[in-house]
Amino acid sequence: MDNVYFDLTKEGIVLLKNDNNTLPLSNTDNVSVFGRCQYDLFYVGYGSGNVNDETRINIIDGLNNYNINYNHDLALIYQNYSKKNKVHDGVWGLWPTSHPELVLSNDIVSKSKEISNKAVYIIGRCFGEDMDEPLTKGGYYLTDTEINNLKLIEEYYDDYIILINSGNIIDLSFLKDFHPKSILYVWFPGSLAGNAIGAILKGTDSPSGKMPVTVATSYNDYITSKNFGNKEKTHYYEDIFVGYRYFLTFAKDKILYPFGYGCSYTNFSIKVKDAKYINNKILISVICKNIGIRCGKDVIQIYVSSPVNKLSKASKVLVAFKKTKLLKPLDEEIKIINKATNKEITTEDVIEYMMQELQNRNVHVKGKTLDLLVKTKNNIYDLEINNVFDEYVRKRNYAYMSNLYSNLLEHHDSYLDMPKLTQI
Repeated sequence: MDNVYFDLTKEGIVLLKNDNNTLPLSNTDNVSVFGRCQYDLFYVGYGSGNVNDETRINIIDGLNNYNINYNHDLALIYQNYSKKNKVHDGVWGLWPTSHPELVLSNDIVSKSKEISNKAVYIIGRCFGEDMDEPLTKGGYYLTDTEINNLKLIEEYYDDYIILINSGNIIDLSFLKDFHPKSILYVWFPGSLAGNAIGAILKGTDSPSGKMPVTVATSYNDYITSKNFGNKEKTHYYEDIFVGYRYFLTFAKDKILYPFGYGCSYTNFSIKVKDAKYINNKILISVICKNIGIRCGKDVIQIYVSSPVNKLSKASKVLVAFKKTKLLKPLDEEIKIINKATNKEITTEDVIEYMMQELQNRNVHVKGKTLDLLVKTKNNIYDLEINNVFDEYVRKRNYAYMSNLYSNLLEHHDSYLDMPKLTQI
């Protein structure tokens, strides 16, 4: 079972950024690891999901297990700090969301730079049952200590990596003031965390995880931000435009990292070999080829833009995805994605409407074979079924949401400060 846990942990890690191929670490690199989570990692969320302490592998153990060169003097400083400043477990629903960090000094960071050419800064957060992520420093936001520590690290290191150890997304708007070369989101990595993180840092494995949520430019850019956490009553004024659907339809300019985003140490090309509508199912054959110099896996994501008839729709909806096998350089794999139709895109009248609209707009349709448009942006391969409705969908949805907002504003004074809609 350890192999299963290990693979799951590695494949869930998301590489958000990797300028100048800062990762993976080479045999000549030496890395200084900052942040007490190198020893006091948040392995799981609070509550029922706890794991056995005896099986936990921390990040320093992982570096040792993968023969990664690191600053032992700095690691000892953090080990002593962690021993003197024990982690408090808290009580049910009142657990610590983060641990007090060592305040770095010019002396500590400058000496580390004499040993290491690269640095890793770990940001740790934890939440759990009966305890949502608070909108506080040390919760959703970075603490003053973390900000000041980052300033010192950036002052001395050109090449540094931010490693985020959190089961939730945190505020990443601080990145506008900092310039890490790489960012890894390791989530709650479980008991084999150190080995999984070590494998990714070393390059034994390439990251292949994708973001399961949208990271917005600020908390207030989430449509739910003014209404979340009310234990008495929750108003779902996002209607059907939940999560990424809202951002892709109305607020693309508010996206920092989109849903489905994730980088790799290698590069891939994706080509649609064939797409057919047969027996109430859409069959899509996709060729994924590794065109880089390292082994890796990619995730093929299928997004559909549905025709808008009487009901408004999100501009795009994820309907299927598949991860490839491990592909060596120049290897390729054909994935056949079988998408059974659902109410959103596939009732017979909608399919008939889709075909009729396509023909009315002079888009080529061969029998029941749908041509596909392929777009590549930010490492997301966006396969859209004849997205000729895009502008119409946007205008229709904008009008729909505007009316929805107007009705809410008329009946609920508390919504007067809700985020504004922008037409795109």
